[in-house]
Amino acid sequence: MRQWQSDFTLCSPWRVSDGACYERELRHDATLQGKVTVEFVVNTDGSVSNARAAENTFSNEAVAACVVSLALGLRSSPGPEGGSVTFQYPFVFSPAE
Repeated sequence: MRQWQSDFTLCSPWRVSDGACYERELRHDATLQGKVTVEFVVNTDGSVSNARAAENTFSNEAVAACVVSLALGLRSSPGPEGGSVTFQYPFVFSPAE
């Protein structure tokens, strides 16, 4: 198994944005909760491609679609050497109590 280290992180602006995806839909359904596991490929140039919802427990597809679109905007610096790397990252959302 090839190993790779990077400064690839879910940075603050993205974390705020993925919350906005959920908050927007929460206004229509106060009980909305679930998990979106996003699978994506980090290419050797640090760009992200092939993002998709590998798992979506929401009855609402809008949250998953929004989070997947945000994943495509991620960048890693540096990218992996020797080939692309596939990740899965879970996002779990529930209303604040």
